[in-house]
Amino acid sequence: MARTEAERLERRERLAAQAKARSDNAAARETTAERKRDTRRKVIIGSLLVDAAEKDPAWRGLFETLMRRVNREQDLKAFEGWSLSADDGRGAAPAGASAPSAAAASGARMAQLEAGPFHAPFRWDEDPAA
Repeated sequence: MARTEAERLERRERLAAQAKARSDNAAARETTAERKRDTRRKVIIGSLLVDAAEKDPAWRGLFETLMRRVNREQDLKAFEGWSLSADDGRGAAPAGASAPSAAAASGARMAQLEAGPFHAPFRWDEDPAA
């Protein structure tokens, strides 16, 4: 059975659309995988920072400086009731202690912004333990 030119054209277009869909799916999978890798890197870095801050006063200062930069309401809520703990090493808040309220932290952030530009007392090219 001979195919007409229109049928051949339709088949090529269908195959091209399928190939594009496969390519788009592969790109979406790679984007998702990269997002997961990025999230994992951030979790690991955060965990290392918390661990270092619990053990070393120099890192604790850096940690506190970074925590003062948290200013989005949803980010502040993630830290309500949590504090850095040097005693048990697990990051649990000591009995009776709590993180500042979101409003208080937001107010502190505003005061920091009004005081001038942020200048970290930490140099990234130096080891804080040295």
